[in-house]
This record gives sequence, C-alpha cells and structure tokens, in this order.
Amino acid sequence: FTYLLRNEPAISSVFQKVWDHRYSKIPQLKLVLTGSLIGMMARQVISYQAPLYGRATLQMRLRPLPYAALLELFPERSAIERVTIYGVTGGIPAYLELFTRADDFTTALQEHGLDSGSILLSDPPVILYEQLQNVATYESVLSAIASGFHQWSDIARMASMTETALGHYLKTLQELEIIEKREPILSKPTGKRGRYHVRDHFLRFYYRFIVPQLGNIARGYQEAAVARIEAELPSFLGLHVFEELCQEWVWAAAAAGQIDFAPEVVGSYWRVHRNKGVQLDVVAAAPREKKLLIGEAKWNQDDLSRRLLTDLMSRSQRMPQVAEGWQTQYALFAREGFTEALRQEAHRQNAI
Repeated sequence: FTYLLRNEPAISSVFQKVWDHRYSKIPQLKLVLTGSLIGMMARQVISYQAPLYGRATLQMRLRPLPYAALLELFPERSAIERVTIYGVTGGIPAYLELFTRADDFTTALQEHGLDSGSILLSDPPVILYEQLQNVATYESVLSAIASGFHQWSDIARMASMTETALGHYLKTLQELEIIEKREPILSKPTGKRGRYHVRDHFLRFYYRFIVPQLGNIARGYQEAAVARIEAELPSFLGLHVFEELCQEWVWAAAAAGQIDFAPEVVGSYWRVHRNKGVQLDVVAAAPREKKLLIGEAKWNQDDLSRRLLTDLMSRSQRMPQVAEGWQTQYALFAREGFTEALRQEAHRQNAI
C-alpha cells in the first residue's frame, strides 16, 4: 500500500469513499492493506487525520524472525556463524535468504550481500528517502550512532551539527522507530545518562560497516570490503548483538522457570560512580520482590577465567539496588566457554 501511496498520494481518500459507500456493506469482505514504511502507514491509515482512520478492525506489526529461527534455517552452521548472520540481517527473511546461497558467511556476504544489485545495499536508502527529507543529515546521525557514539553531544559532534539542531533529527528517527533512547535499568529517565541506539540489527550493521565501504563496493572490490568488515565485526557483535541476545535469553529462561523469579524489566546498567565508570551488560529485575539477575556477556575467543565472576560481583556493588541488599544472582554468557576454575566458583556462588 505504501508504494501505491507514493505514486498516488490521494489513494487513501479513494479507498475511503469506495469502502464506505460500497464494499463495507458486503458481508465477509476484508480489505487488507500492507506496507513496510511505518511512518507512511501511520500518517495515511492509522492517524486521526488519515482518511481511513477508524475503519481498521485489526492492526498487525510483523516483526523480524527471532534468533531461534536460525537453528532451523542454518542447522549445519556453528552457533558463532548463526549469531553473525543474525547480527547482519536482523532476522529479516529476505536478507537471511541471501546467506542460504553459500556454505559460509564470508562467501555469501561477498558474492550476494555486497553484489551491486543486492537488497542489502539498496534497502536502507529507500527506507529513508520514502519517509524523510534531508536524508544525508539523517544518514550522518545514523552512522554516528551505529559507530558507537550514543550520547547526545557525541552524536552531534560526529554528525557535524549543533546539539540544538540534533534534537529534531533524533525525535524524528525515534518516531519512525529507527532509533531508540535507552536508560540505565531501574534509573529515573532524567535524560542525562540516556543513550541512543539504532533499533534494527541490519540498519546498525549497514551504517557501521557498509556505508564506509560503498566506495570499494562500487568499484567492484567486494573482497577488500569484506576483509575490512570482518576485521572489526567480532567486536561489533560482542558489544551489540550478543549482549542483546543474552538479554532475550533471560526472558525465555524466566518463562521456562530456569531462574527463580519473573523479571519485570531486562536491560543494561551504567553509571559513573566515584570517578569510575561501571557497565553491567545484562540486568533483570523484579522491583516488587527486590530480586536481580546480573550478567556479563563476553564474545572473546578464549575461555573465561574465574576472575570474570569475582570482578562482576565487585562491579555490581556500584549499582544502588545491589548495595541496598537486593537478592542478586549472577550469570555469565560466553562465546567459547569457561575454565574449570570459573565453573567451580560459579557453582559456589550459585551463578548461572
């Protein structure tokens, strides 16, 4: 429907008249409108000012496939490669299909993902151009956020604009659900510690890795582009994708009864405490029961040592709720595994 709107902006009014005067009177007739541009659908179908406002009997938001779906799509791949594919595609079926065309991630990315006609290259600009003006500025903002600059002042500096001007772009991108503002879990949303993140894994990957390599790709140097992407991809996956997958695991584990309380919120915690920064990757909380699960997510290539758990327990004391005596359990998430000493210490501390 959004493509139809693009070519004929008045089509919503036409649909409204035809539906009201003719088709709404036909029993069992359903009109289904689909569109991938959220902002346009909201303005032309859902909003109070839209000609079709009030006529929808059901609204469905189709979400990307969850990570668990990749177990069926790529049963022969390693868990590491599945996480990598998920971090690049964000679970979008059309993007996932590109990685079924080759036996390994590198070949699929080089020959299909970065091919001159690939939807991995064409989709993001289309998404923005269909909904926004001054797209180049929005892309500068997204590139800054995807590159790891999450604070307001840092984003403005990297996007070469004033902090005052940045507000408009952040607000618009939030309304379109392209970015989101995250606050430390259990903290009051004062705005001072909020961080902006690109919501979608694929868009985050695109603006972090593909945009800087568009010159190489346009000249046919896909192999060079892939080499540069893969050099930095592990740290990107560890900082963003793996951490968020671990947070999703907590929800699933709670539903399966694998942790002893039902969390009300799951997220991360960060603050500067006595001139020292503290970052807790995974925090699940049940405020009414005063219970916490605090976890560390590591995408390292080595087994994790006993020191990781003791360090996590020490750092967590800088979180007010832990210092106040909330019941706290710890969890460790690792790409490779754990040393025997760490396993024994985790057993003693009742850590997951």
